[in-house]
Amino acid sequence: MTPRWPPLPRRLPRALPPLHHETYDSYLTRLAAANHIGFYDLEEAAYPGTSDAAPTEQLAALTGYPAAALLRAIPELFHHPATVTTALTGHCPTPRPFINDIRPPCRRCAAAHGADPTITEVWLTHDRTLCLRHQLWIGYGNDQPAHQLDLRPCPDIVQAQIHHQQITRRRGRPAAREAFHTARGLWEHISTTPGYTQPREARTARITTHDTAAEDAVTSAATYPETVALTAMLASPHWRAIVLSRKPADNHRFHHEFARRVAPGHHKNGYPRLLFWIRRDLEWHPSQTDDTAPFPPPHPDDSASDNLQRLAAALIKRDASQSTEQPATKGSRSI
Repeated sequence: MTPRWPPLPRRLPRALPPLHHETYDSYLTRLAAANHIGFYDLEEAAYPGTSDAAPTEQLAALTGYPAAALLRAIPELFHHPATVTTALTGHCPTPRPFINDIRPPCRRCAAAHGADPTITEVWLTHDRTLCLRHQLWIGYGNDQPAHQLDLRPCPDIVQAQIHHQQITRRRGRPAAREAFHTARGLWEHISTTPGYTQPREARTARITTHDTAAEDAVTSAATYPETVALTAMLASPHWRAIVLSRKPADNHRFHHEFARRVAPGHHKNGYPRLLFWIRRDLEWHPSQTDDTAPFPPPHPDDSASDNLQRLAAALIKRDASQSTEQPATKGSRSI
């Protein structure tokens, strides 16, 4: 019988369960610390030695946890090109910056799993900004566990997290993600304009923190309910068409709905360039990205790729021959 290569490693003396959507490096860091071995030694044992294979089997042998459980928990394994996940259900964040964010997990959830929140990191999609169980802020500005704000005095922020997830389920992840990023950038600016600051200031006064470095987290949490309300409008095909319309009647309908949903004191003359900024952002970012889609995207079939390469080589060769055979222009002489 032909021996298996690479061979499966022995099980570690102390195995730790991965957190939900924990990064691969974070999980190896915790395993290495718990077993008093070097990170790179563990990484070498976990990686199967061939660049085309996923380290799922090796990691399952090291930890004793089923491969399916590791795939669901660690996005780098779930989205590995060599991993077949057609039998697995649910969404898993795409493990790429500029698509999703790496942040510390909820410090109380991490402690319940025996993980040190100061060295643990997880992948978070745009609609995971709050731990609903412990009501701690884990969204933008959560650079360390000390920045996770206690939002029990602000039930409207907690309710906005539930609404945000409902928007994602109803409109789809690509449309909800684009709408949220557009709404977040707009409302953080609008909420500093006179006449629009009251909700932000009221929530900021109720949020208690003694860390001056948590200012970004306070700002993001205090503006979150209005951001989600505007996200719901921009993710709706109906209201999106009205926003992009240039008809005066549609403009009036948008301002009326914006005042009803987002800013009760708003009127169209109070922020006259509101529609301009929204249209600009929507038209400048027409593409919608699914933050749970595989990355990199599937390659074209080999035959098509070979044809494109041959065509490119022929064009380069033709251009090179034309440049060398071009006759000298009148009035010039060859050297």
